[in-house]
Amino acid sequence: MKIGLKLWSSNHHLFSEAVELFEKKEFDFIEMHAENGSFDTTKLEPLKGIPVNIHSPNENHFNLMQKSEENEHIFQELFQFADYFNSEYIVIHPGIGNHKEILFNNLEKMKSANNKDRTIIIENVPKVCVWPADNLYGYTYEMMKEILEVSGAGFCLDFTHAIKSAKSQNIDAKEFINKLMTLNPKVFHVCDADSEEEKDQHMNLGKGNLDLAFIKSKILENGSKMVVFETPKEDGLSNDVKNMDYFRGL
Repeated sequence: MKIGLKLWSSNHHLFSEAVELFEKKEFDFIEMHAENGSFDTTKLEPLKGIPVNIHSPNENHFNLMQKSEENEHIFQELFQFADYFNSEYIVIHPGIGNHKEILFNNLEKMKSANNKDRTIIIENVPKVCVWPADNLYGYTYEMMKEILEVSGAGFCLDFTHAIKSAKSQNIDAKEFINKLMTLNPKVFHVCDADSEEEKDQHMNLGKGNLDLAFIKSKILENGSKMVVFETPKEDGLSNDVKNMDYFRGL
C-alpha cells in the first residue's frame, strides 16, 4: 500500500511534523484539502519535498451542481495547488442536488482547463448531506458509472461513504463495495464509522463497527493501492500515525 496523510492547506502548524514523519517513512504522500483562498507558496513551501495530491473544498463551498463564479475561481486555485506540488491527481465531489447537466458542464470546463498531465478523480459520496441541504449526487453505482463515463475522470472509492450510501439504499454494503470496485478506483479513503448512521462520519479506526479487514482486502486486491486516512486530528499528527499503524496491523 501507498499510505496517504490527510492535511488541510491551513494546517501550517503541522507541516514541519509532517516532514519529519515523511522522512521516517510513516507515510508516502499527502492528500491536501485545498481550502478556498488559501494558496500561499510561502506557507506551503515546507512541503515541497513531499508528494502532495489535492482534494477540492466540500460541497458547501464548491458545488459542481451549480453555476457560479466561485466555482470558476476554485477551479483555478485547485490547479495552482496542483501545479505548485506537481500533483498526480485532484479529487472532487460531484455536488449537491440533481442538476447533472450542470455537473457535466463543470467537469468539461475542468477537463479543458487541465493543461498538465494529472488525473481528475471523482469521489463517491453518501446520500445524506451533513449540511441542511438536498441529497448529495454520486451515491449510487449507476450515478458514479455515468459520471465517470461522461467525464473520463478517475475514481476515488471512499469506503465509509459507500457504507453510508448502502444504508440509505437499503442494500448490502459489501456487495455495493464489490460493485464499486469494478469502476477501477485509483485512490481509496478510509476511516471508521457507525454503519447504521446515514450521515458521514470520520472516526478513529477501531472506534466504529466497519469491517476494516474486509476494506483492507479490497485495497490489496486492486491495481492501485493508494489509501488516504481521513481520521480525526488529535495532538498534532500522532493520532494519524496510530491509525496508519492500526491499519497496517490488520
